[in-house]
Amino acid sequence: MRNAFYFAGELYPEMAYMKSLVLIDMYAAAIPFYFALYQAFRLLNYIDKNQAFLELSVKALKI
Repeated sequence: MRNAFYFAGELYPEMAYMKSLVLIDMYAAAIPFYFALYQAFRLLNYIDKNQAFLELSVKALKI
């Protein structure tokens, strides 16, 4: 992936500043994705333990 950014910077030097903006956007989009993945994993663990309708699982759905 890193080589692709350098190659693109050589091809289009006037757009080289976009590299950092794209990387920042990718990292910013990853944070809510992994948070939602964590919440889904917690909810699935509650379902596995037959605690699907307790207060903890409702909190996992709300957030």
